[in-house]
Amino acid sequence: MHLPLMSSTSSLAPFGLGPGPESAGMLSPGMDVMQVAWPFTRLTGQDLDGVISRWAGWLADASSPDFNQLDMMPEAEVPQVWRR
Repeated sequence: MHLPLMSSTSSLAPFGLGPGPESAGMLSPGMDVMQVAWPFTRLTGQDLDGVISRWAGWLADASSPDFNQLDMMPEAEVPQVWRR
């Protein structure tokens, strides 16, 4: 997601970034114009039901005629463990 203090926006939020300078900047120790909008989550077979439930809920919400973009981001607390 764009840093809230910046005037930059995107028609899609949150959005994904591939490997490159933008994604590297948001993982750097200092501030950047981008920041992580969802915690990094290791995908394992142990929590497959949780992953499926979360994505099914998001897809169901997005298909609703009353769907609106998020009011606030990040949607979940993002511990910045990669900065330690």
